[in-house]
Amino acid sequence: MPIPTDYAPPAAAAFPLIPADVYRVQIEDVDLEIKPNTFKKSPDDGQPEEKHQYKFKLSFLDPTLSDRKISFWTSTAYRANASKKGLGLYELLPVLLPAADMPTADKVTPEFINTLIGLKMRVTISHKENPNTKEKRANVSSFLADKE
Repeated sequence: MPIPTDYAPPAAAAFPLIPADVYRVQIEDVDLEIKPNTFKKSPDDGQPEEKHQYKFKLSFLDPTLSDRKISFWTSTAYRANASKKGLGLYELLPVLLPAADMPTADKVTPEFINTLIGLKMRVTISHKENPNTKEKRANVSSFLADKE
């Protein structure tokens, strides 16, 4: 049967912008994402072919935001983020773990990353504007240790 010509797909759900503030969150899941490296311009430019990142999915513990989620991405490398362009494991792990439990770089394996699921912390939410669409989006801009 042909598709009706008056069919229109449903509009995407529009959620209100999460206010900029500090929120308690829980790590709900972590995925490994491997994508083509958009910074690679030529075969000999020294850039890797692929970009490997962990995608951390967070759920809000604030009852007014219990239906909302937010994600952030980090490099899979455990090192100081010299560029300071984003947040990495080096900034994340100290807020989740006691100093005595901090791993060395060789111990930050996928198995170790999976143990972070379920841990709680606080995050600072800020807003960034998409330069193309001018749409504002909520963004995780810093990590803080959980107080509870």
